[in-house]
Amino acid sequence: MTTRRRLMAAGALIACLPALGSRWGDTPADQLMGLMVGYGAAGLPFLYVLRRWPGFHRAGEGRHTLWALLGLALAVRLALLWVPPLLSEDLWRYLWDGLVQHAGHNPYRFAPNDPALDGVAQGAAAAVRAQVGHPHIPTIYPPFAQWVFWGAAGVGPHLWGLRTLLIFADVATVAGIWALVAARGGARPHVALLYALCPLAVVESAVGAHVDALAVAPTVWGLVALARGRHRWAGLGLAAGIAAKLLPLLAVPWLALRRRWATLAAMAIALLVFTAPYVGAGRLALRGLAAYGARWRGNDGLFALAVAGFERRWPPAQVPVDLPPWAVRALRAVVGTPPGGVAAEIWPDEAAFAAAKLCALAVFGAVCVVALWRARSAVTFLGPCILALYLVAPVVHPWYLAWPLALAVATWAEGPAPWAAATLAWAGTAWLAYVPRVAYLAGEPWVEPLWSRWIEYLPVAGVLAIFAAQRYNSSRAERAPTP
Repeated sequence: MTTRRRLMAAGALIACLPALGSRWGDTPADQLMGLMVGYGAAGLPFLYVLRRWPGFHRAGEGRHTLWALLGLALAVRLALLWVPPLLSEDLWRYLWDGLVQHAGHNPYRFAPNDPALDGVAQGAAAAVRAQVGHPHIPTIYPPFAQWVFWGAAGVGPHLWGLRTLLIFADVATVAGIWALVAARGGARPHVALLYALCPLAVVESAVGAHVDALAVAPTVWGLVALARGRHRWAGLGLAAGIAAKLLPLLAVPWLALRRRWATLAAMAIALLVFTAPYVGAGRLALRGLAAYGARWRGNDGLFALAVAGFERRWPPAQVPVDLPPWAVRALRAVVGTPPGGVAAEIWPDEAAFAAAKLCALAVFGAVCVVALWRARSAVTFLGPCILALYLVAPVVHPWYLAWPLALAVATWAEGPAPWAAATLAWAGTAWLAYVPRVAYLAGEPWVEPLWSRWIEYLPVAGVLAIFAAQRYNSSRAERAPTP
């Protein structure tokens, strides 16, 4: 069997392991446990792919190889289409936002449980509404995502159309990585195989079916256009990514410093077009995003360590923290004032969370400044910045890693940069973030065990430490006097 056929067999195994695992048990909790086991086990054949991916390409067959790669990426994702969406309730929110728009309502104006939307929840739509998570919070998804939700809901209140659409979007990301490597002068664009068969990309697009798949694809293609010097198309692609997930806004400082004014202008115009149908919501459009950014935590890494440190400084107490008024105002600006709270005082848990958030912003800002001056391309600027953001963020879901993963793969053929290697390591352990969801689906409280987060984050820290040690030893060798 040739290396190419072995790689395709590994891809089939990557699809089969999570699919077969999800058949374990009759309850959603048992099915999720089986899915997680298959998700984690799929990392073993992916290690083979990681080592043998150059063998997927044969000289003189570039275009044929691309079509074979896209067919393989599509097949492994479609094989998971029948697995229930056990990983989150987000897909139901997407579909509900689309149904609300078809009923003539602005999705930013009302939370799903608002009585004003009772008329929408009729028949099958009522079942969709019942599955939406956090129904008291209005939607947080930007306008381009809402356009897609509207289109997917047009075929009816079921998930198949939307899931299939997101699968095709993720396959478009595979094609975009191929084109991006070629546009940057890379000789081995078939490195896109790593994204095509990475279990995280496969499972999160096919089973999780998150909007990130919809946002990463136009962002990658926008970077392709930027590398080719097509600045207006680059602006359109980046604007679509921003209008689906906001994260490509990080590219704006890099573009401004490099004076890519045509790209920025096209981006601004496209954002106005995407946003125009929803401006009637006014400031109401920000309510969901504000609620998400205020006090939400989940699967956090370095942020959890920072919070623990500040909680030692401000342990739980029955009285507010004794701080100067200016400090209280600064911390309140970070966490907001809850309903019934007093803006002029802040409690220990709020102070610890806000202080940790300010530290996280400082670390993230420092990484961005360094990357802004050292990066040679938008890809090598965005990759480290997004990874740093997730390492210090208070909320990190596994599907978030599709962003740095796509950029890491696009640079992998040039050599494993520290941030790219850390991203691939994290992609192999991120499935552990679903451990508390198993108990949650069984009706128990959501509790994140420390052991799962240590196992998830230690490989990432280990990879970064190894590269840091190698760089330190290299710098020492360069400074050593020549005998």
